[in-house]
Amino acid sequence: MVYLLIAFLLLLIVAPIIHVLPSREQKLMMTKRRSAMSQGIGVELVKIDDPDPDEKKYRTSTARPLPRELSVTAYRLHRGRMNHSDHSVSYELLRYEHEGRVHFTGDWYWSSRETALVSGPLSDHLSNHLSKLPGDVVRVEEKNRFISLYWHEAGDVSEVIDFLKRTAEINPAK
Repeated sequence: MVYLLIAFLLLLIVAPIIHVLPSREQKLMMTKRRSAMSQGIGVELVKIDDPDPDEKKYRTSTARPLPRELSVTAYRLHRGRMNHSDHSVSYELLRYEHEGRVHFTGDWYWSSRETALVSGPLSDHLSNHLSKLPGDVVRVEEKNRFISLYWHEAGDVSEVIDFLKRTAEINPAK
């Protein structure tokens, strides 16, 4: 009986410690983030408006509306000065079709007509390389010379790093 009591007390002490340790999936995500950060890419956990237009996802069982927020990881790379020009671009591409969005390529859509790029090397690059991104990337945008990619980290991080670096090398002013 004494041994059972000691084993039970040890279990009560060790169980919370084991519960706090990261899971295998969490370790994999940390490895992806460290790999990106070691190459100069900023990684941040953010909440964005969900680009998926399905309203049924954001209802409780009693039909109350829920906030349309999506928790994702943002991988960001600063474009830097491009040939000392002040030309900067601003665009936003979303993976889901919805009213008011302009089709770009594959399952990617411009968020609005105002942000749609018409032509140029940046547009060509995006149309050729967006299909190579992991399937759980939900948004790609550039604002204030920061190229941001929002995803759930289920794919390969090397594809994301490669996409961000190649996009940053393109001079959109040409």
